[in-house]
Amino acid sequence: MTKVRVTQHIAGNLDAVFDLISNHETFLSRFPGMQVRIVTQGSPERNGLGCIREVLVGTKIRYLEEIVEWSKPTSFEYLIREASMPIRHYGSRLEFTSASSGGTDVTWTSHYNVPILTHCLIKLVTVPGGNEDWSLQRFFSM
Repeated sequence: MTKVRVTQHIAGNLDAVFDLISNHETFLSRFPGMQVRIVTQGSPERNGLGCIREVLVGTKIRYLEEIVEWSKPTSFEYLIREASMPIRHYGSRLEFTSASSGGTDVTWTSHYNVPILTHCLIKLVTVPGGNEDWSLQRFFSM
């Protein structure tokens, strides 16, 4: 199983950062080549618990994610329920904490298995231009 953990400091308050990142359609669509739409609204909030979002990456990759835990403004979790490529997803979590020096720390963790060929394809498709294109700080300031 592959486990990924990424932490990024954002110069914004906890509530604002959570609202920005948990707005699936606007936030994820900021990444190059990604399109997102809400298939089923969450409850009690549109992006919250039970929300199902369709994510398109380029023209070939599609997956459906369901929000399975929602604790505004400190965390949410999701599971990939359906994908156009082989993946076994055990869950992803985003945690938001107020930093003692100001701003918010965002930690994303994900656990999954993919065949080696799929893993290489994910790297090629999802990292255009290198890691600097994927900085949460860059997208928060847009």
